[in-house]
Order: sequence, then structure tokens, then C-alpha cells
Amino acid sequence: MSSATATETAQSGGHHATLRPDTVSVRSTINRRRWQLALSGLLSAIGNAAGIVPYLVIYFIAVEVLGKPLADVNAGWLWMLAGIALGAVVIKAAGTGMALYVSHIAAYRILYDLRLALAEHLGRLPLGYFSARTTGQIKKVIHEDVEQMEEGLAHMIPDLVGGLTTPILTAIVLFVVDWRLALATIALLPIAIALYGWVAAHSGIAKYNAINGRINAAIIQYINGMKVLKTFVRADASFEKLRDVAEEMRVYYTGPYAASAPTLAVIFAVVRANLLLIVPLGILLFLGGSLDIATFVLFLVLGLGFNRPLWTLFTSYGTAAWQVNQASKNISAVLDTSPLREPIQPLAPRDASIAFDQVSFSYGGQGSGVRGQGSEAGAQGEGGADQTQVLNTVSFAIPAGSVTALVGPSGAGKSTLAKLIPRFWDVRAGQILVGGIDVRQIGTARLMQHVAFVFQDVFLFNDTVAANIRIGKPTATDGEVEAAAKAARCHEFVMALPQGYATSVGENGNRLSGGQRQRLSIARAILKDAPIIVLDEATAFLDPENEALVQEALAALVTAGKTVVIIAHRLSTITEVDQILVVDRGQIVARGTHTELLQQSPLYQELWQAHIASEEWQLAQGSGVRGQSAGVSSHALSVREPSPVFTNPYRDLNPDEHLMRTMLKLVPGQRKRYLGGIGWKILDGIVSAWPALIVFLILVELFQEPINTGRIWAYVGGLATLFLAQVLFNWLAQRAMLRVVADMHYDLRIFLADYLRRLPLGFFTRRDTGTIDSLFTTNISFLDVRFPTDMFISGVVAPSILFLTMLVIDWRLALAVGLGMPIALLILRATTRVFAKVWAEQRAARTIANSRMVEYIQGIGVIRAFNLTGARMQPFAHAMEVYRDASTATTTRITPAMIGFMSVLEAGFAALIVLGVWLLLSNSLDGVTLLLFLFLGLAFYQPLMLLGELQAFQRIIENAVRNLNEFLKTPTLPEPEFGQMPMSAKVTFDQVSFGYEEGAGSKKQEAGSKGQSADATSHILAPRVPRPPIPAPRPPIPVLDNVSFRIPERGITALVGPSGSGKTTITSLIARFWDINSGSIKVGGADVRELSSATLQAQLTMVFQNVYLFNDTIRANIAIGKPDASDAAIEAAARAAHCHAFITTLPDGYETMVGEGGSTLSGGEKQRISIARALLKDAPIVMLDEATASVDPENEWLIQQAFDALAAEKTVIVIAHRLATLQRADQILVLDGGRLVQQGKHVDLLAQEGLYRRFWRERERAKHWKLGAAQPIDE
Repeated sequence: MSSATATETAQSGGHHATLRPDTVSVRSTINRRRWQLALSGLLSAIGNAAGIVPYLVIYFIAVEVLGKPLADVNAGWLWMLAGIALGAVVIKAAGTGMALYVSHIAAYRILYDLRLALAEHLGRLPLGYFSARTTGQIKKVIHEDVEQMEEGLAHMIPDLVGGLTTPILTAIVLFVVDWRLALATIALLPIAIALYGWVAAHSGIAKYNAINGRINAAIIQYINGMKVLKTFVRADASFEKLRDVAEEMRVYYTGPYAASAPTLAVIFAVVRANLLLIVPLGILLFLGGSLDIATFVLFLVLGLGFNRPLWTLFTSYGTAAWQVNQASKNISAVLDTSPLREPIQPLAPRDASIAFDQVSFSYGGQGSGVRGQGSEAGAQGEGGADQTQVLNTVSFAIPAGSVTALVGPSGAGKSTLAKLIPRFWDVRAGQILVGGIDVRQIGTARLMQHVAFVFQDVFLFNDTVAANIRIGKPTATDGEVEAAAKAARCHEFVMALPQGYATSVGENGNRLSGGQRQRLSIARAILKDAPIIVLDEATAFLDPENEALVQEALAALVTAGKTVVIIAHRLSTITEVDQILVVDRGQIVARGTHTELLQQSPLYQELWQAHIASEEWQLAQGSGVRGQSAGVSSHALSVREPSPVFTNPYRDLNPDEHLMRTMLKLVPGQRKRYLGGIGWKILDGIVSAWPALIVFLILVELFQEPINTGRIWAYVGGLATLFLAQVLFNWLAQRAMLRVVADMHYDLRIFLADYLRRLPLGFFTRRDTGTIDSLFTTNISFLDVRFPTDMFISGVVAPSILFLTMLVIDWRLALAVGLGMPIALLILRATTRVFAKVWAEQRAARTIANSRMVEYIQGIGVIRAFNLTGARMQPFAHAMEVYRDASTATTTRITPAMIGFMSVLEAGFAALIVLGVWLLLSNSLDGVTLLLFLFLGLAFYQPLMLLGELQAFQRIIENAVRNLNEFLKTPTLPEPEFGQMPMSAKVTFDQVSFGYEEGAGSKKQEAGSKGQSADATSHILAPRVPRPPIPAPRPPIPVLDNVSFRIPERGITALVGPSGSGKTTITSLIARFWDINSGSIKVGGADVRELSSATLQAQLTMVFQNVYLFNDTIRANIAIGKPDASDAAIEAAARAAHCHAFITTLPDGYETMVGEGGSTLSGGEKQRISIARALLKDAPIVMLDEATASVDPENEWLIQQAFDALAAEKTVIVIAHRLATLQRADQILVLDGGRLVQQGKHVDLLAQEGLYRRFWRERERAKHWKLGAAQPIDE
């Protein structure tokens, strides 16, 4: 039973409460637009009914002119028939065009409603739901699955009505005229339907959707984990996961999908083969005297296209219905997931007290999901057989206005306790009271107003600084935003940004340092001014010059009478809080003040002793022998090694070229097969033109005296031969094209992944994850050469043959047939220009919408904490609105042109009737020739309609190629032709200058010198203009200025400085995440630009401050830098990093999946696994970026010892905020403003007046800060 169900009768304050049910569904969302869909069906019926009229006109003309002398022909009736044909053409074009217009408008509005409904519902799900699924999987539902609904909704009703109207009316006419030929006309249709049903049942489309979801997930992980991949994984293995899923898609195309090609070829031929029954039966009946020639002509012209609407119905409608059904299932699976229900009669908390009453909780199952981000170890994922209990009958009380600290080992339940307070999950037993009211009986909006949450893992939105702070209070004035920023000590660094508070922070704040991001998160909590504050190690990543100031801001929150719950790893900061709760294995094992617990709790004593030891720890090298050359073992060679040659096979792509030339360039590795497929398709097109010509010849023979029956039956045999030829050529064309598309998509994905890996990291901060993801998914799916090729050949080959034939017979009528072609082509050309503009606008809107979807999912914790779900998250809602409006504008502006195109094109048929009637009445043409021409004219126009659809495909491919070209314009980091080999593990910077392109900093960009102006107002609720998907690079802003130093091998070098001074940039440049502007960086005496990426990567290992783990097993994450490592080696690394103990408590041990980004593990657990992978790689140069910031006290001391072992005989470069850990470093480099301002040992630098001594004093001041003290303690 779900937690929501379990609480439906929960009591709070003596009140029985019922929970408000969730009523949003796909069906209800579609029903809101049912009248628009019904109107589209009515318009389609009118248009398709009008489409039958020209066929009937031919029949009535035949009745009027055949067998009569010219003097008896009713000229007025013929002219009326010509006018009726012309009017029918216009009505058909207007009706079908407007039907599609209305249905598309309804579809886009339904898509918008669905996306907002999904976003709203996702915001009410337990956070564990997001840990059980990757961002790519959830984004696929909001974007791809919802988008798939559009094709179905926009075409399903018009196609259904149109596909039934034409054949039903036609069948009625035919059965009234002659039931025998009517049966022959429809006889093959059941065979085609049965074959199509078999294909649909065996095509494995569900598998296609599943693979698409895995591709989405693999790409997003590949992008988010790029730093890890560049550091730990060989170039050829860095996109192995992506290669695997891309190969899955290729196998699908060449396997289950390709297996249906022979059957589809038969179906296509059968649909066009009803003439095989109509012609011989009609001949027999005519020769037997029971059928007149006019009726035979009627069945030929109607039979020629009878199956086509029904086939469209079963293909387009069938495909559309299937798409809607599959997408609807995926969307419904999300909407049907039990949310955290809202109470019907919500209650208000009476004060800011908190109480847990016999609370038990485990991750998994309804109402909880799986372990959420930063959750405790040992829990089982959703749906797992073993749902390990995380909390067991926990009870405690936190009085209003008090400060309570949660301490305990990793996996004890601290984060779970904290996240249950704002109801990120529902408990399985017991109750949590806020202000004396069960949180399940407090409305979400009220509860979120009551609680502010400051996460350890900060998430910022790709918006301005002001907008990110204003999340805390959307109605805040600029003055209130600035006041909150000043309180959180953000104002100074914000004002140093290029546009101040209007500066965009980038995706997840990637243009700011870790400390700056944390201070912004504190600022928005201050602005929220909630009575309850939950802090999850909120000072973990703060720089020394800022930590004391932020501590004062946090202390101000406490003294203002707030109820504060803090998870603290540095126990010295919580010695003066009102109470400390010691958590272990899901229970409160001790509680009291710091003094009381030191006397009464053995576990707290252990934690305190470990904390003291870690505070006194100083990074130093192990017992390895110093002074010898560390070398690079097998890498220490004096010869150069050749680097793999990287070529770009798509460098000549030009979106403005002719479509066929573009498609040839898209298939560089499959060009021969593609040309072969074109050849088979041309043969198919030629063969498809001949049935009409053979029928023409048969009719000519039937008008002769005497009739040559032998020749007629020879023509019938020719029809049967053409049928077999159509099957053969269509199958051969499909087989070749499917293989081309499968290989093309695979090659493109692998090439783009390889290209992506070679780009500097700045690329990933100028373009968010959603933008890059759409390049691999939506964009590549648009690059499908099958349909444009098929449409072009079908729309050109058969009409060309028929037109040449008509020219030979009567050039005057042939010119009349082609009369509308020049005008139609001019309209098509004008449509092309309009389409190019509106499609570009829609593409930009789609890209931004895709990015906002990814951001919404990744930032769901913050969105929940600040009650910004669904439309309340205005940037998300506005992006969806802009996308809807851009899609609507595309339809609005294209529809008139397409109606004009179809009207003018088919007006040629009306012109043929007019001219034919005139020539007939002027005795310049006989009635038989006129009828034959009318028959050929209908056969001529049918395939020409494909040219209108071809233009849409052409624009789609052009824009997809343009997206690809914009991506390929970014220069890669060049590989040397012959890479040098390092001779040692020393690092040298020689007059290095470097600047990021504006807006292109590192993932932890140095602040105060970079940033990108937002193109919107700073208010998060203000409308914004869509940004272009790829902003043009701006001149680089200096980050390092003429910096020179030497890092000796087997030594420890520390980098110290304020935010934005260049510390992280230095480590990134050593790893060659960027190339410098001037100077040189050498590793082992070789310039990093002269080392192959594989050689450089082998020399380095990094432990990042912001850990990223892949959605794989713990074993795979540890072994990522050494995939061939034995189980014993992996376990040894885990033991050294002190991971082994907690790993073995997990249900699947080393085979446990960690979730996207490591979301099923706590911060400390993730950090230890990242240390284990660095230990296993065992590279000669080790770079540590504040690697113990989020490690629990009982583990920090042990990990520090592991660092000592890791540092033995290594070249160590460390960025550390805690200066006390650097006292034994061989040298300390002090940076400020991109310059090296001090250099030396700790003792020497303390003796000098300068930045380092000021930092030391600030850090000493911060060490004495106590959360809960009445006032901050001064120096």
C-alpha cells in the first residue's frame, strides 16, 4: 500500500482528512480540445468528398461525349462540369489544408498542457522517483513522448475521417453503378490490411522506444561526466556506453525493422494492384456486352486511387494511433505514479516546532521511490526485492526557535531525516509534525513557505544572479534581493561580474565557483525568510576569505529566532547548539548537548576524536623514498609516438545546397549503398508509371474496330509483370535505404561523441546539456534520407514519364496539364523561404525548451523546496509557451501557401477539362482522346502532391544540418601528429596567460572575471526572449596573467587564493581541458600540446570537489580508469579509500547501481568512491580539489591517511580551503586576480605580510565559529 493511501485516514489535531485525488490524465487533457479536433474531422470530410468530384466529372463527360455525334453533345453541361471540377479542386485544397491547420493548433495546445501537467506532477512525486530514473529517461517522456503525440493528434482525426470519407463515398457510387467491378475494386484491400497488421505486430517499435530512452540517458551522462571521462578514460573507451546503445539502434534498424521490408514491398504493390482485378474483369464484361465503356472508365479512374486513401488511413492513421498509444502509455505511467497527495482541507502549522513520532521509513515502493540524492546507504532501489529500512521508529522533538544538529556516520539516516521535514517523501509509519500538524495535512505551498532548505549539492538555474536569489521570494524587490545577497556575503563578488545581478550564472551555476554557488543558495534561503531552516553542510565548499562572513550570516538566522536543523561534518561548529541528535543505522542512539554526549555517547566520542584528528591533519607524503626520479614507468620514453588521425567526414556539409547533394554528404561511409538504393527507387518509380500507360493502351484498343483481344490480354500480362517488378524494386530499395539510415545514424552519433570529447570544456558551459542532447537525439532523427529520397523520386519520375507520353499524344492538352506547374513551383519556392524562417524560430524554441526540461528535472529538489512546480517555475513554463507559439506560427504561416500550392497544382486538371471541352466543341479533338487524357491527367497529379510534403522534409534536413554545422564550428583541441613522451612527473608553467571566452568558463569557473549578460530581466517571473542556441564566442577575459612556477615531482604543491583567482583553472590547464593563450605548460619536460590525449591522461588523476558518478555499478565506477583491474585490486582501492565497509552493506555489494550522478549515495560515499578510482588508476600526478569537503568526520581522518598513501612518490597538486592541512606542503602558490602573488612554505608565508597571512587569520577566526552561539566570535 502506498504511503499516500496509508495516510488518507491520518489524523492531525483531531481532524480526519481526505487527500485530494489527482485528476490529470492524457485523456482529460485531449478532451479539453475535442471540439477543435472534431472541426478538423469535419473539414477533412468536406475536402476529401470534394476530391471525388473530378473523378465523377470524367464519368459524366464520358457519358455525354461517347457514342454521340458532336451536334448532340450538351455544351452547357460540359462547361458546367469543368466549373464543378475547378471548384472541387479549390474546396479540396482548402478543406484538407484547414483540417490539418486546425488539428495542428489543437495538437500544439495539447502538448503544452501535457508538458505543464507532467511538470506539475513530477514536482509532487517523491524525490526517490528521480533517483530510480535518469534525467534522459524522464526528459524523453516530457519531450520526445509528448512530441510524438503531436504527429498522432495532428493527423489522426483528419486522416481517419479523410481515409474513410473517400473510399466510403466511392464504394457507394461503385456499388450503385456495378456491384461486380465494385467487389473487384476492394478485393485486394483485406490482404493489404492483414499484411500491414502482421508488420505492425512484428516490427518491434516498443524496442525502438526503449533504445531511444537509453540513448537519451547515455548522452546526458556522457555530457555531465565529461571531466571524469577526460581524466580517467581512454579516448577510444570514453563513449563506450554511447557506442553500445547506438549499436543497439543500428541492430534494430537492420534486424526487426528490416525484416518487415519484403512484406511492406508486397503491401505497397498490392495497394496499387487493384487494376489487376478491375482491368481483366472489366474487359470480360465489356467484351460480353454487360458493361459500357463509360462505366469501365469510371471504375478505372476511381479504382486507380481507391486503395490509396485507405492505405493512408492504415499507415498514417495506424502509425499515428500507435504513436499516440505508445506515447500516452509512457506519459500516463508518469501521471499515474502516486504523488504526495494534497489534503482537501489543509491545516496551518501553529509554530516552528518539529516532532518525529515513531517514524519508520524505507526507500522503494509508492510514496517514497528510491533513495534520493544525498540519501543514506544501504537502501534498495525502487522495485527492488529488498527495501532496506532506513529509519526505524524514530522519535524526537525540536522546539520552535531552537538549533538541533544531526550527526552520525555515512548512511546513518541524517539526510533522510532532514528531507522528510519538508515532505520530500512520505513516511511508511508514524508521523512528522511541523507546528503540531502532520506534514501530510499541510498544503505543499504552506509547508514550503514554512521550511527553507540549503542543500549540500547546490543547484542553480541557467538564469541571472538576481533570478536565482529571487527564487526564495518571487515577489521580492531588487532592494530585498540585494539585502539578502549582502547578508550571504554575495554582493561584492556579484558586483564584480560584468553585468552584476543581471549576469547569467550558466547551467547549474557553472560560471561561478563552488563557494559562490553555495553563497547564492544561502542568499535565496535568507530571502525566503522561512521560520524553519534545514542546512545540509552548508559551509562545506566556502573559501577561507568568505567562510567567516557566511558563518555570521547563518548565525544571524539563528539569533533571529529560527528553528534550525543542521547536518554538520565539522563537529566543532555545533558544540553550542541546543541539542545534538546522534543517528546510527536509522535510529537516534543518543541526544543531548555537546558536553553531555562526550560523557554519555561512545559513538559521539569516536566522531569527536576523528574530527579533532582530521582538523590537525596535514597533507604530507608517505614513506616513499624522495629524490629519485618518479618517472613515468613505461611512459618515460624519448621517442615520439604517432597519434591517431582524426578526420571530419562532414566538414563539407552545406545546408543551402540542393537536397540530394546534402543527403549524399550525410552518408560518406554509405554513399555506394545509398546510390544503389536510389537506383532501385528510380526503377520502382518508372514501373509505377506504366500501369496507367498500359490501361491507356487497353482503352485505346477497346475503342478500335475490330478489337484485338490478343493484344489486350498481352497488356494485362504486362500489368501482372509490373506488379512483380514493383515488389522486387521496392524491396531492394527499402533494404538498401534501411541499412544506409542505420549506419548513418550510428556513424553520426559516434563521430559527434568523439568530436565532443575533443572539445575544450568551455563548449559545455556555453551550451547546456539539453542543447547538446537534442543534437544527438532529435537532430539526428531528423536526418533520415529515406523519406525525402522516396518522395523526390516518386514525385518526379512517374509524372515525368506520363507528361512526356501526353506530349507525344497531344501537345496542347499536355501543356494544359502542366499549366499549373510553374505557378505551383513558384508558390513552393516562396513557401520554402517562409518555412526556412519559421522553422528556424521553431528550432530555437525547441532547443531552449529541451534545455529547460533537462534543467527542471535536474533541479527538482530546489523546485520542490521553493514550491516552484509546473507553471510556477516561470522560465520552464515560458519556454514551453514560446515553443507552443513558435510551432503554431509555423502552421499558421505555412497553411495558406500549401493550400495555394495544392489548388494551383490541381487547377491544371481543371484547365485540362476546360481546354479539352473547348477543343471537343470546336471539333479539334475527339471524345475518346479527351477521356484518355483525363485519365492520364489524374495519374499525373497524384504523385505530384508529394512535392509539397518534400519541401517540409527539405527544410527539416536543412535545419538539422545547420545545427550540426554550428556544432562542428567549435575547434577541437588539436592532437600532435607525433606525440612526445614525458620524462618525469614534474609540472612547469612558463609565462602562462589564459582567458575564457565570455560565458565559457569551467564547470567551477573562477568568478569575478567572467559571466554572460542575461538577455532577460533579472526577475525569475519575467517573460524572456529565447536565446539563440549557440551564442557567438566573445573576446576572452583574462584569468591567468603571465604566471610562471615549477612543481617538482614527488612533492606537494598547494594552490591558495580567493574565488576567481585561477586555482581551478590551473588544474584544468594541466589536464588540458583548455589550451592557453600564450606561454607553455609542460609535464615531464614535454608541452602538454605535444602530448597525445591518451599519454597526458595516463599521467594524471583527479579527485574533484563536485563528484560525478555514472549510472553504473560501484565496481564499474571505481574501475573507470582501469577497466581491466582485478576484483582484488578494486577491493584494495576501496579499502584504502574506506569504501569497502559501506559497500558490503549494500544489497548488491560492488554490483549496486549508484544512479545518475551517484544519486543513490550520500555525499561522503560518493567522495570516497571518487578517491578509490583515483587510487586504482595510480597515475604519477595527483590533483585534489578540496577532496574532503563533504566527508563525514569519522571517515575524514581515515581518508586523509589514504591521501598520505596516495601522495607517496607522487606529484601532488592540491586546492584546499582549510589552510591548516597545507602546513607540510613543499610549496604553496598564492594566487590573486590571475597572478602569482606569493610562493613559499607555510612558515615563510606566515612570516610575510600578505594575502596568505590574511587568509590564515580568517580561517582561524572561522574555526571558532559556533552555530547556536548568541553572537559570532571575533578573532
